[in-house]
Amino acid sequence: MISNHQSLIYPGEGIAGREGHPRDRPEDTFDRWNDPPYSMGVKKSPLRATFTGNGGGCVMAWTTWVLLLSWNLTGDAVRLDGTQATGDVKSLSTTALELETSAGTVLIPLAELQTLRIPGESITTDPLAVTFVEGSVVQSTNVAVAAGQLTFTGGPLDGQSVSAEQLHAIRLASAEAVLLPAWQEMQEKVSQSDLLIIRKGDALDFVAGTIGTIDAMSVSLLARGREVKVARDKVFGVVYATHPRVPGAPQCELELANGSRLRAKSVAFESGNATFATAFAASLSVPVDSLRSLDFALGRITPLMKALTRESYARESAYLKVRNFQILTSTGMKAPLKLGGQTYPDGLVVHPETKLEFTLNRQYKRLRTLVGIDETISDRANFEPIVRLQLLADGKSVFDQELRWDQAPVAVDLDLNDVRRLELVTSSRDGKTGPCRLLDLADAKLIK
Repeated sequence: MISNHQSLIYPGEGIAGREGHPRDRPEDTFDRWNDPPYSMGVKKSPLRATFTGNGGGCVMAWTTWVLLLSWNLTGDAVRLDGTQATGDVKSLSTTALELETSAGTVLIPLAELQTLRIPGESITTDPLAVTFVEGSVVQSTNVAVAAGQLTFTGGPLDGQSVSAEQLHAIRLASAEAVLLPAWQEMQEKVSQSDLLIIRKGDALDFVAGTIGTIDAMSVSLLARGREVKVARDKVFGVVYATHPRVPGAPQCELELANGSRLRAKSVAFESGNATFATAFAASLSVPVDSLRSLDFALGRITPLMKALTRESYARESAYLKVRNFQILTSTGMKAPLKLGGQTYPDGLVVHPETKLEFTLNRQYKRLRTLVGIDETISDRANFEPIVRLQLLADGKSVFDQELRWDQAPVAVDLDLNDVRRLELVTSSRDGKTGPCRLLDLADAKLIK
């Protein structure tokens, strides 16, 4: 194990440039695998451990190390089974997180760790958003793009630059709810050209071409052989031509106080900063106090709703709809799920007399959720709802229980090994439906 006085340094990773694109940089600069070869091994000193290897002109799968130094940092660790531990972070290796809690030292294997949460306030003062091909999203006060580099101004990455090659989109205007669906649609377009996005009232339009420099005054666009500079305040954002991701999976996702989410391949804490590597940058750093969570469940947890393939109802009703992450109350306001006096930001709410089918294809090991009668409607006691929940795995009953309005929520933890299809069936004892008989599956998640 590496001592608490050592940090990790990684060799540059190769990123293949897109031939012929004006934002491409010279091959000897851009293709880091052509650097002089390294010798396999680990070089150690009292202050650092350097992992090296022979690139050989091919993409290699580097072992990802995560290291936390001894630091006055309190964290809330959440395991995949939902249990938690709170304490001072002592270390975090490739295999386990070590916390010093009030009950003593707790070691949590990374295979069982879902999230490490760091207490602190969230801020929303950075209006611009930069999205990268591999999924990272960085909120920033301002950005500039020139000579194949994007530079951040303001925000936790202030003054740092990254390669523009792995850019997916940049939103240059503040987010307005009325425009977000259209902006999402623009980002999902498959295009061989870059798109310059312009706002027209409450709608967005685009011009295809090649995006060049972006500065405080303008965005340059090469279209039909002619370069034009469009005033920055006229541009809502830019979406870059579709291109493949750099190979390699991140180990965790960092969430920052300003809403940024960065998928990291390595992390190290030192001198008040968190330094990390991503698919688009060999080294970035943010103040430790700007971190809010490290999510280690990437690709291992799927919301149950995403596996839904079929739904049917015993009778038609405006209420007979499954809603993901929230429910619609009688006032038309959105509200989180509420069970046992606590609110949950995600899960499923299901009406009685409903059947849902989920396709699992033997991909998951467990289903974990908390089930009970939703407590959002305050006068449910007048109806005394009782709803039966049945769960069937490939036709075999694995859960069958009546849930009363006045009982505590029930924790469900089901073994789904080798299960192809999961069915969820609800029914009310009196055969009635309505908003007071809604059944919640809070934080319903499938675990690989």
